[in-house]
Amino acid sequence: MMPHLDNFDRQLPLVCDLDGTLIKSDSLHENFLKVFFHSPQRLLRTIPSWFKGRAAIKDMLARLRPIEPQALPYREEILGLIRDAKADGRETYLVTAADQSIADSIICHLGGFAGAKGSDGSLNLKSCNKLKWLQETFPDGFIYAGDSAADLPIWEAASGAVLVGKGVKYARQLREAGVEVRAISHAKSNCVKDWLSELRIHQWSKNLLIFVPLFLGQFASDFHPVLKTAIAFLAFGLIVSATYIINDLADLEADRVHATKRFRAIAAGRISVMNGFLASIFLLTAGMGVALLLHPQFALAVSVYLVLTLAYSFRFKRHAMLDVTVIGALFTMRIVMGEVLNDLAFSPWLLSFSAMFFFSLSLAKRHVEAMRACSKGRAPL
Repeated sequence: MMPHLDNFDRQLPLVCDLDGTLIKSDSLHENFLKVFFHSPQRLLRTIPSWFKGRAAIKDMLARLRPIEPQALPYREEILGLIRDAKADGRETYLVTAADQSIADSIICHLGGFAGAKGSDGSLNLKSCNKLKWLQETFPDGFIYAGDSAADLPIWEAASGAVLVGKGVKYARQLREAGVEVRAISHAKSNCVKDWLSELRIHQWSKNLLIFVPLFLGQFASDFHPVLKTAIAFLAFGLIVSATYIINDLADLEADRVHATKRFRAIAAGRISVMNGFLASIFLLTAGMGVALLLHPQFALAVSVYLVLTLAYSFRFKRHAMLDVTVIGALFTMRIVMGEVLNDLAFSPWLLSFSAMFFFSLSLAKRHVEAMRACSKGRAPL
């Protein structure tokens, strides 16, 4: 539900925060991960700025790899509030702790703002620093829309408070302090469902291939090898889920302009990019740890798979024929894992059949995708 500002003096400007308020995500985290995935060698340049404060880090990251404003997950409720404020003749400003260049690019993209103010490389415009600037710029008062505990001193000094996202939990505290409050309620999302979808649990079915050597080697009735392979299946599943998250983070901007991928939990902002990144690190660590405990050669095979699948995600999938070759190899690696895990002899016939079979399936899939693209008047991939 969108709040109304009719009770406030129309001479009072509406000031909107960016991170968590205008957008569902955090621009600093998005900026960092964009540089991390697409320009990791340039990330080293930011090391000197780490000792100069948060504002200097934001400035450096924004220079290295600017954020594309059209790809950010905006809150429709706030966009509607800004449109209504403009229609009522109320001026709206974007005031954020994000770098000034990011604030400028966003208001240029969205329109409807009278101006923007952000951190300048030396001053981090957050909490008390932001409050000081607002009081100096708007001495007659202002309405402030924010979302976090850092906004509390600003809300308490404002003529009116718009509470967004997690900020709604401060409504009672602010009302008791005499602040007139408007809260924006959002549709509740299913956190468990979002994470299960992001982890692609349904894709774990592909990993059942690691059981194939057991059945062909007639060890399916032996409890110990089956239990060991089942544990390996779970550990490998964690690693595979981590690679899906990493791929979503790396393709974040492209996914947000995609017809269907924009609804994924990270792309839509239901799961923060930093939580996704930390989850991928945890899953990789846990999965590789279990793999090492099970069998060193199994861990080596998993490492080869991990390197190959990340190389596919970042580069190989853009090259015809190489992409389908890698897909065939990735499926075959699952069978290799089942063999080394249980110290079974390699079967060149089995591995050759697997590689050619999955290579052929990949070619068939690419053919279907190309035909669909042509039927819709697009160039085939």
